[in-house]
Amino acid sequence: MASRPPLSQPNRLAQETRERFVADAGRAMTEIAAAVQERLSVLVGEAAASREMQVRRDAWTFFQKAKVAWRDASVQSWQKSLQPPVASAKADLQDMVASIRELRSAEGELEGLEAMAADRSSDSEMRALAEAE
Repeated sequence: MASRPPLSQPNRLAQETRERFVADAGRAMTEIAAAVQERLSVLVGEAAASREMQVRRDAWTFFQKAKVAWRDASVQSWQKSLQPPVASAKADLQDMVASIRELRSAEGELEGLEAMAADRSSDSEMRALAEAE
């Protein structure tokens, strides 16, 4: 992963503030999830039209299944947003360049094996190995 360039004093303060906010918001997500669950429970208990009651029950049921994943994904997304976009883009580009290099290397090996397999003057054992590869 790419390292961050040095930050000026105001930028460093802004970064630290964002990091503290994300850390505090992450800790608060458990309470937020509990508040959402409580509100959905209240809504399920209130009288409403049949269709509305079904929608409320479905929402409550879905939240029961997804609340941990929702909480964790929210926190992870916030933490990821702390990374400078340039660093993320550069890391993505470096991964892409590495993949292209691996592909080119594999293509080169394949060409060599195909040439060896096609060369009738080479040893039969070597041709068999090249074809097997």
